[in-house]
Amino acid sequence: MLLLAGVEYVTGSESIAQTGELHALQGEADPQDMQAFTYCFAVDHLEGEDWTISRRFSMISGGSIRRISGRISN
Repeated sequence: MLLLAGVEYVTGSESIAQTGELHALQGEADPQDMQAFTYCFAVDHLEGEDWTISRRFSMISGGSIRRISGRISN
């Protein structure tokens, strides 16, 4: 998206020499050092409907269905 918009960007971790940031990498920048991120957001609200996902659910993986259960924690 950034490339299509013509916005300047870099990938990976920049070095202290490039940014002057205290917690940046020392030495060379590492374009392969990327941090994962997740965005959670509501896409729709249907008044009066409850679409809460149960703690026990099915997940399709590799063409087979397996049961997954676990504790949801913060």
